[in-house]
Amino acid sequence: MTQYHKQPVAAPPVVQDFLSYLVGIKNKSRNTAYEYSLDLRAFFEFYLQKNAAKDLDDAAIQDAYLKLTIADVQNIDRIDIADYLYHMSNKGLAAATRARKLAAVRAYFDYMCYKTYRLEDNPCEMVESPAFKRKLPVFLTEEDCVELLEAIRQSLDKNARRDYLIIALFMCCGLRIDELVGVNVGDIRPYQDGDTTGLQLVVTGKGNKQRTIYLPDLCIDAYNVYIAERPEPRDAKEKALFISQKGQRMSHRAIERMVKKYFAKANLDAARLSPHKLRHTAATNMLNANTDIRVIQQALGHETLQTTQIYTHVSNASLREAFLNNSLSQRLNEREEHKAK
Repeated sequence: MTQYHKQPVAAPPVVQDFLSYLVGIKNKSRNTAYEYSLDLRAFFEFYLQKNAAKDLDDAAIQDAYLKLTIADVQNIDRIDIADYLYHMSNKGLAAATRARKLAAVRAYFDYMCYKTYRLEDNPCEMVESPAFKRKLPVFLTEEDCVELLEAIRQSLDKNARRDYLIIALFMCCGLRIDELVGVNVGDIRPYQDGDTTGLQLVVTGKGNKQRTIYLPDLCIDAYNVYIAERPEPRDAKEKALFISQKGQRMSHRAIERMVKKYFAKANLDAARLSPHKLRHTAATNMLNANTDIRVIQQALGHETLQTTQIYTHVSNASLREAFLNNSLSQRLNEREEHKAK
């Protein structure tokens, strides 16, 4: 799956060791390592600029970062971390963003202190993460989902059947875009459990962990239609289920553009929505169908239950709305308004 994963940016050996540890030992995805590499580079470049005898231009600071040594790392203290947080705040970065970037720095120093013992003191030990409220995930209503699928169904695009299956998998199965890009033809296979038969999808998620998804009828029907006319890839060895117009595995960007296009066709807010919002939609629909939260955790491939629990707030919000928008209250209000006239 590595051909479509982002590769970590160039890093000095003292940082590259940590990135290799993330992928090789912690089994994190290369995309995760890429994000960590960006966050760590930003921190160390700030530190080097702060302690430089004169202002460094972009080329000089990048060169200094690539020459970062263990001695430089050992000189970093709690004040440097606090200064970095203050610097990010002055740049206007949101608390959630600052907390995420600090988490990368904290993970690095934890590794250096408690895994390799190359540092005696952890400069992040007494540093608190910025407090922030988690935003409720954006998701589509059932009516929105119907409108979106209908927009694809009515499309004259030659790839409409492919696109219908892609969006159905996002919407019904909660796939991440990485996971969908990586689906191969052989990953969808028939199964039989007693008298029950159907199709299942074996998904390779973060850290190359696999999970099984049982396809609902909507996805099975869409799959059967698409697979019957799946175009031949340019390379006969290409195993990707979803083929681009160039005869290659579809890219992240191509899928994002396609999904945005159909959001617009369905008169949905394309600027606010994304493929990941369809994953939120799948999770919310599962929860509203009274699916056990631990089952949802497994279905979505979340490492911790805490990640899944954010959807309970969505469900509670829907429940609250159902009570507050009680039709009896509306009828009484309408009657009072009528009397007032």
